Amino acid sequence: MRLKDKCMIVTGSTSGVGESIARRCVAEGARVLIHGKEPELGARLSAELGSACAVCIDDLIDPDALQRNVAAATQAFGGRIDGLVNNAASIKRSNLETTDAALFDAVMAVNLRAPLLMICAAREYLRQSRGAVLNIGSINGYGDEPRQLAYAISKAGLHILSRNLGDTLALEVIRVNHFVLGCVITENGKKLKVSEGLPPGWWENPPNEFVPSGKMTLPSDVAAAVFRLSDEIRPFSRNTIELEQFPPLGRIPPEGRPVKLRLAAFPKAYMDALCVDGSMTLRRWVELSAGLEVDGLEFYTGFLDLPDAAVAVPYRRMEKDHGRSIPMFCCSPDFTHPDAAFRCGQVDAERRWIDTALALGCGFCRVPSGQRRPEVSRADGIACAAGCIEACLPHAAAASVRPAARPAADQRSPFMLNLLVITRDGGDCKAYLTTDVRTT
Repeated sequence: MRLKDKCMIVTGSTSGVGESIARRCVAEGARVLIHGKEPELGARLSAELGSACAVCIDDLIDPDALQRNVAAATQAFGGRIDGLVNNAASIKRSNLETTDAALFDAVMAVNLRAPLLMICAAREYLRQSRGAVLNIGSINGYGDEPRQLAYAISKAGLHILSRNLGDTLALEVIRVNHFVLGCVITENGKKLKVSEGLPPGWWENPPNEFVPSGKMTLPSDVAAAVFRLSDEIRPFSRNTIELEQFPPLGRIPPEGRPVKLRLAAFPKAYMDALCVDGSMTLRRWVELSAGLEVDGLEFYTGFLDLPDAAVAVPYRRMEKDHGRSIPMFCCSPDFTHPDAAFRCGQVDAERRWIDTALALGCGFCRVPSGQRRPEVSRADGIACAAGCIEACLPHAAAASVRPAARPAADQRSPFMLNLLVITRDGGDCKAYLTTDVRTT
């Protein structure tokens, strides 16, 4: 055990990376002070780790919280502190327009001031034990993420803090090292990205130019590096360790790597059987498709066995049992009908289909709109389709499902040369038109 009988403080350790570090420290023989803001999470983790840990629930935005954490650790561990992991962080999206004084100060208080004051509070104990400090930084500290302005500044400052104190405290035989974390997939991170528009399960097929291993970095992967707290690496200090799957600085993503395309099957040959006469059940089609070399199946609103969201979950489970997913739900609302009341009914239907898509685990609803109606002008048809889809966006955003609109496949459609695109900008769904989209 690399940390046998060591006493550690790990801030922000009731979830995510901090929780994994705390668990690994205990597994390596240490006693750990668990810190966080959520009492229920602290109690859960404490119950799992047992007598090897103590808990301090506090908000590090309060300068006095740092002394309280150190006092809780020394009281629990007999006046001893061997290691400090400054992991707690406030991750707030902000850019130049949205970073006001209050947001900036709050981020700096937790991400930069708190580590500094925590080291100050624990300094004498760390000097007595010839201990170690590990500051958890971020690749965003290199400054490339426009939506993370305040956060990036705080993490850049933390890096300088590590380098400065790594030199200064070396004279007191206190080691200070710094982790630069790349993209680490946590449960909170999954929820955040989905709320910002990525489909559920996006982490299962990450782009290989950023995740060359094909597997996202997990908190447990980071925790495996906590040997940096042990005596094994003495006397090394002031080190920056980048924990990413590629070199973060000065990198041009390599070309020529094969991109794994994920394929989904659609039952075009069985549409009458599934949607008209019912001669094939949806369950039967799912079973038949199990032998196909595909990653998922695309479902359709016309399936007789799928009238609403209430019956969708078993099909989602069937696909999961086959190691596949249902990435998209194909919907066919009539958004170009000249009757406004009829279109309103179609919008209501589309909202129900969005609920079904959510129950199926889909990240997208495909919404073909462009029914051939000679009596409807091109401009009116586009306006009707755009208006109907925009009316669905709040419901889709609440369900974390993205409507993906495309023109109908009928080459005679007067709307064939216009593509209505649905996107998300700053967390808000928006619709816009691209014109002069040519077909060949």
